[in-house]
Amino acid sequence: MTKVALTNLNPNMLYITPDGKEIRGRDLLDNIMNCINSLSDIGKERIKKEFFKDGKFDIERFSVFLERELENRDADENLIDGIQIIEKNGKKKFKVTLEAMSSVDWIQSILISKINKEVCDINVKGNAFYQRSVWGMEGNPIVLNEDDVDFNKRQINEGKDLNFINNDGSMDAVISIDFFYDIIPEGIRNNFTKSRQWLLDHKIIGNTSDVVANTIASRIPTQAQSSIHALRFVDVLPVVRDTIILPREFTAITGSDFDIDKLYLVRYSYNINTKYQNGKPIDTVSTEFKEGSEDYYRNNLINGYMTLLKNHGVLT
Repeated sequence: MTKVALTNLNPNMLYITPDGKEIRGRDLLDNIMNCINSLSDIGKERIKKEFFKDGKFDIERFSVFLERELENRDADENLIDGIQIIEKNGKKKFKVTLEAMSSVDWIQSILISKINKEVCDINVKGNAFYQRSVWGMEGNPIVLNEDDVDFNKRQINEGKDLNFINNDGSMDAVISIDFFYDIIPEGIRNNFTKSRQWLLDHKIIGNTSDVVANTIASRIPTQAQSSIHALRFVDVLPVVRDTIILPREFTAITGSDFDIDKLYLVRYSYNINTKYQNGKPIDTVSTEFKEGSEDYYRNNLINGYMTLLKNHGVLT
């Protein structure tokens, strides 16, 4: 996604960030690359913390890691027994040297996968979601009697069309509520109505001018900038999971055909602080984190992508 998002970046253009600040293209590129490098460094430190002790490689920690990974892969007991630690001549070593094991390539693959995940991959909040057609979701039902009035109030996005380009410069979308389960308070998580209202109250979703994009969607496979869009969620879906609904125009732009089309979504991390007033919890929700933290760099990286997706820049 990074390569495609940066395709049209002009180092001499002036861009407007999501928080309204001006930034030159070359500085925006530097910020994005700094975030990627910082996230990589944080992952490297996690690797060192897991496998090293006092600056030296700890073979016992490495053995515990390999045993856990091999057991999760239903490895042969002989292989697991071979990576147990023994002490010989005052030195700790594997019962069988790695080079002598028949599955050494497998162990190498596990280690490479671990390093790629922690150091090379950019890990942000998100998941893959199935695209569902907007057909039948837009428009208001005809109220035939009093029993239908309550149904009319429960229309998704009040029956309004999803905007391909909204006032925020992003695209409207509707998402299954499980996308936000990690931030919805546990006490109301199983109550759709209360959970939806909590998201509306904290401006995480909504169809008003003060609700802005918080997610980037990339079609799988990502082929061009037309495959990547900034999303503002106007409503959430109950019951279903891993489901997203997008405007009609999105289908034409990306070539979706609903044969289990998937979009990978990445969104901001949220910092939630809860205080109690008169015995009632009051939540404060923001995307601000301590500088230098992993979530700080994650959100700044997404901010950089949002700047390019929502703003085409001005040549000055």
